[in-house]
Amino acid sequence: MIRQLVEAALLLGLAVILFRGFVAEGYMISTGSMAPCLLGYHRRIVCPDCAYAFSRGTRYDIDDTILAQGASDASDFGYVTRQATVCPNCGLGNIDVRLVPRNEGDQLLVQKNFFELRPPRRWEVVVFRHPNDAEQAYVKRTVGLPGEEIQLSDGDVFVDGSLQRKPLRVQRSMRIGVYDNDFAPLGEQWQPRWHSSGPHSHWSPDGNAFEYRSDRRGSLGTKSYPDAAAQSVTETRSGTTLRSGEQPADWLAYRHWIRSGGGHHTSVALEEWPRDAPPLSASPLSSATNNVRNRPNQHKLVCTGVLEGPAAARLLGLSNAAEFQRAVKQLAEQSHVGIITDTYGYNHPQAAEAPFAIHDLIVEATVQSLSETGEFRIRMTDGWHWFDAVFDFGEREVELFSDRSDKPLRSANMPRGLFSGPVLVEMSLFDRQVLLTADGEAMFPPLLYTAEKRPRKALREPVMLGAARGHVRVEHLRLFRDVYYTPKHAGAASSTLSDDRFSVGPGELFVLGDNSPVSVDSRLWDSSTIPQRLLIGKPFLVHLPSQQERVEIGGRVHHIRVPDFSKVRYIQ
Repeated sequence: MIRQLVEAALLLGLAVILFRGFVAEGYMISTGSMAPCLLGYHRRIVCPDCAYAFSRGTRYDIDDTILAQGASDASDFGYVTRQATVCPNCGLGNIDVRLVPRNEGDQLLVQKNFFELRPPRRWEVVVFRHPNDAEQAYVKRTVGLPGEEIQLSDGDVFVDGSLQRKPLRVQRSMRIGVYDNDFAPLGEQWQPRWHSSGPHSHWSPDGNAFEYRSDRRGSLGTKSYPDAAAQSVTETRSGTTLRSGEQPADWLAYRHWIRSGGGHHTSVALEEWPRDAPPLSASPLSSATNNVRNRPNQHKLVCTGVLEGPAAARLLGLSNAAEFQRAVKQLAEQSHVGIITDTYGYNHPQAAEAPFAIHDLIVEATVQSLSETGEFRIRMTDGWHWFDAVFDFGEREVELFSDRSDKPLRSANMPRGLFSGPVLVEMSLFDRQVLLTADGEAMFPPLLYTAEKRPRKALREPVMLGAARGHVRVEHLRLFRDVYYTPKHAGAASSTLSDDRFSVGPGELFVLGDNSPVSVDSRLWDSSTIPQRLLIGKPFLVHLPSQQERVEIGGRVHHIRVPDFSKVRYIQ
């Protein structure tokens, strides 16, 4: 009996060795270069205002004693600041994470020698050894293949001059959350990001959901913003007149309302600076309002970022002139509508040298028609074009229009589930292609389009939901953005129009991290490519994600690592 047990143990050990050597092996992620797709050492934070849970990166090379308990002024990324964590959903700052334990990184199961059967494909995640650090395994995403000329421009990847578009499954694995309406803040200082287009709107909130009923007036906020897209689309599609037979829609628009900060520019009309007020630059308040400029030649008052309440109050105290009071109040209100940038909740706020404006978005929601007639619409813009997906419940069809089309560019049959229960609808503008899905399936082939020579507009209201007649319910409304590949020298004066070019030799790969602002990858290595012979394999499963639990033993609190099997997932 003992001999049989010993033999079984030896055979099991040999099988494990052979399995690890030739089939699959586990690796743990230590850094956040692939976040949020793959997490390194991190803290799991829950925002105290909106209750949104997100991961914040932490150091992997220091024992889980000081930084894990937050007992040091040194931040996770080496910056000296105690309260730096910001919620990526609602922008609440100064979140105290000192008592939040540190989690280890995701553990991957890697299929070894996989790429001996076939070569890597673009957008595929690979594990490899770097020529200068053969003892350490790296994980990145394949972007450039052998023999290609790679260019990174405006956050996108070009190969031999052609834009590389991500398939939908890759988009879903890489997308980064911008705002989840299921986690709307409750604080009085917060202004809803989804708002109706006018005082006669028939959209009504129902918790975190929205309902449109043409026989009922809604109760959403009705503030309008001159910079917002909704001002020009109440009666028409952007840039065109209503198509034949089209009914004017009632719009629910997303505005990127932020609490503070930002580098966006807001301007309001001010015909003349008040005569009883000192010049802004000479005012004793200039240091407190240094983000505000008076442009007399343009008859404008301009603000960079948010004009916060205390600064606005100081400005209002300079003069009682009615026109000046109106301009300052209007500027303070409108300045809170910012632009979407490439920020990461995973990173320290100072991790990126400069923010970049984002234009590639995905919106998703569960939608249900509660009547047999009417229309539901999704309208999105990338700063160049507007695209309309129109769900006609009476005709049982879905059509896609652009701002230049009088006829639909794509059409499909209505998903049957829209009348029997909620259907998950996605619309994507990643990489200059329009995708529309229902319950995960594409409704028609992608609509591809090319770049414009004119500059893109900043996205302050990039998405709108519309309805005409009928009864529609919209739930679980979420907005995502694409990864923006930052230039090699981010922060330099020319980096906004990056022209980084890299050549990939025979038998080599060009790889990038999803967490572009902090990833050390092919953009930064002295030798920008890796030989394919250094590939270890293809990660296919996050098999042991972890979380920390507080356990009290003998009157002392300990943090232990507990596998969270609900988060086991396959890697695209």
